[in-house]
Amino acid sequence: MAGSLLAQTPAGDQPQSSPLPERRIELLADHDMPGGDLGPIFDTTLQSCVQACLNMLQCEALTYNASARACFPKDGSATAPVPFANALSGRVLDLQPQSLTQAQARAAAARFLSDYDLREARSLANGMAAMYPPSAEPDPAGAAARAEAMGDMATAIRLSATLTAQFDRGEDWANFARQMLYAPEGAGSFSSQVIASAAVNAYLRAGNDAAAALALRWLSFAYERQGRGQDGLAALQLANQLLPNDPAILDDLQTSTDRNGMRVTDTRSDTAAAVPRFASRCRARWIRQ
Repeated sequence: MAGSLLAQTPAGDQPQSSPLPERRIELLADHDMPGGDLGPIFDTTLQSCVQACLNMLQCEALTYNASARACFPKDGSATAPVPFANALSGRVLDLQPQSLTQAQARAAAARFLSDYDLREARSLANGMAAMYPPSAEPDPAGAAARAEAMGDMATAIRLSATLTAQFDRGEDWANFARQMLYAPEGAGSFSSQVIASAAVNAYLRAGNDAAAALALRWLSFAYERQGRGQDGLAALQLANQLLPNDPAILDDLQTSTDRNGMRVTDTRSDTAAAVPRFASRCRARWIRQ
């Protein structure tokens, strides 16, 4: 049954020029959303349920019953959520024009971002709702901070990921990327590509230049892990333009300059300069490769 419905629905992929998904679902744990059913899909996963809804223009909401493995795509007539154990419900949110305009401007300013980088970041954003469904924790942000303070990074990352999936905010993406970067052994294995994609998503959604600069700093670390030192250097140069004279960024910028065999004058690459001009020399404190 799942296959028949999916086969009848048109693909909903957004144009490649859009760095952000055009539609996403904000899920709520332990709730049903009565009415508006377009046709159930049985014996399916949350991921397939979310994608089925996003791929149907008439789908404006969904309920997924985890116990029954049943998906209920819904139109706009679905009513307000009501408590229902082991069910996830949510409405489809359309990308706002101002968010798209900002993301496109940030992508254009970061010439080191490849089409592959943008596709991977968008793909991660598309899958987050299903990979990290919301929890019943009443204060996930506070719980994540407490878990990190106690050294429980696995719990901190999981809770931060659920926040990121639910609200798609730049600050949550940045925190998610940072925690994955510094996760100790045993807290989870995160590929450099996933970390880079989270940082790209943080940068594209950043509400101000300071937040964008922080996201670029995490991105530079992920690029170093991938062996993309020149792109990491370019990310830090842009971060320095957005947040000039920030000590941490200057420190990392100098380290990247030394590591990647180039000199930097102000925010321009300068291979001929004898000595880079910065207020202080950095410490070599890159996170593990």
